Amino acid sequence: MSTQQGFCPSSLKTHGKDLPSLLAAAQPFLRDELDKIDPELPSFLSILHSAGAGERHHKNGAFLAHLLNFHRIIQLWGGALDITRCGLFHSSYANSYVNISIFESTTTREHVQQLIGAPVERLVFLFCAVPRHKLIHEELHFQYTDAELANHLAASDMSIKTARETGTFDTSEPWRKKLCSLLPPKGIEASHFKTGETISLSRRIVALFILMTIADICDQCIDYQDKLYANENGQLEFSGDNWGALWPGTCKPGLWMNAASRLSVLYNLLSLEMKSFTCKRGTKWERLSALTEMKK
Repeated sequence: MSTQQGFCPSSLKTHGKDLPSLLAAAQPFLRDELDKIDPELPSFLSILHSAGAGERHHKNGAFLAHLLNFHRIIQLWGGALDITRCGLFHSSYANSYVNISIFESTTTREHVQQLIGAPVERLVFLFCAVPRHKLIHEELHFQYTDAELANHLAASDMSIKTARETGTFDTSEPWRKKLCSLLPPKGIEASHFKTGETISLSRRIVALFILMTIADICDQCIDYQDKLYANENGQLEFSGDNWGALWPGTCKPGLWMNAASRLSVLYNLLSLEMKSFTCKRGTKWERLSALTEMKK
């Protein structure tokens, strides 16, 4: 996914992979070769089936289908193993959007850790616990105009190029100042949507949640949601509640694509700022991605 270049077969690249590599990554999904995708995927699917994920309706179909689609998107975007597994189990617990979860409310975190591993469960718990609309949209996404996002993305590219060539960093640049005011290098604190417990989030965790939000939107949304939530400006503010909207609508791509695009720019800005912050401390110039590098 690129916010600055065309998206066509002749130039398609994602996380350093060329088109043949991407097609090869997609092939096990097409052939239903689950163990080639992740050796634990067959057992994870058994867990999901046993939990009744295939028996619950969710947005555009069965809950299980959404979990699998979410996992596939993150996998094809080049996510590390813990991240893709987090995608598969991202609704293990109830969250601030819906009171639907893979496991019963009496299921303990310790039990889920035994099923999917402690690092994956930690990411899943955080993703479910934070008030994501407030965190991702209201406190970050909605704080930018379209013009700011376009201008800041262009400025950030130039900033990184200058830093590579000269080794200098200008912390007073508007794009960096605004981003750091919203999401400082030390991270932020959020409150558990139900208990109010304070949860500390690193910038890389927030970046991951932005990317997972994009994947979530891409799998679930069609133009029906635009009518249901009065999404006339395409920013998914959930300002409406049109109970007369008819599902599934026309099934055409909706205005929600604008929100996905804006969030993608925000992710790029955050990725570039984390890159420059890391390199300023003397490490190598490397592409920092929340999909592939996470602090445990």
